[in-house]
Amino acid sequence: MNGEFDKDTQEFNVYGTEAREELTANDEIDADEEGFMQGYESDANAAYCDNCKKVLEKAHLEKEIDSDIYTFCSDECVEEFERKRKSG
Repeated sequence: MNGEFDKDTQEFNVYGTEAREELTANDEIDADEEGFMQGYESDANAAYCDNCKKVLEKAHLEKEIDSDIYTFCSDECVEEFERKRKSG
């Protein structure tokens, strides 16, 4: 079991592959939760909108401002970010 679930010590790593499969088989988590856990297990670093701090999906906007690349969730956030930079 790779040490993910040890019934003797009650240690349970819900993010591990075997534990996730057990939780799914027992209907303790649904497909959406399993997908979230797979993302957590992959150690993927989430990217955030530089304006509103929302977690970005695969489709996002990038804009170079003053030689730096910024990422945004929408055109509105790009505009708001630029307004904030200009005002101070």
